Amino acid sequence: MNYIAKKIALQEKNILNHADLYLDYNNRIAFHKNRKINLTVKEFDILFFLASYPGQVFTHRQIYETVWGKEYFCDEGNVTAHIGHIRKKIELDPRNPVFIQTVRGIGYKFAKK
Repeated sequence: MNYIAKKIALQEKNILNHADLYLDYNNRIAFHKNRKINLTVKEFDILFFLASYPGQVFTHRQIYETVWGKEYFCDEGNVTAHIGHIRKKIELDPRNPVFIQTVRGIGYKFAKK
């Protein structure tokens, strides 16, 4: 699936609820436990992408190419840094994440409902 098709598929879902996390794609807002979470554009896009497919594991490449819309050039640090920032904003304990989980040697997944 190309970048445009992935973006259209994500936009069709519009609103996602998972536990105490609420994401509204059209208005680009996120709430955790009724507290607004201030996310950058890329952070929101990554979180919404992962939350759209709970339980599915995505590689750094898949996340990068979907969110940035560019070919991936082996820069895991960029995706990893953004995931770290998201965790600090939405997780009660970012070192033991509930929402975005690391799958060692592969990438990341959003917790299943």
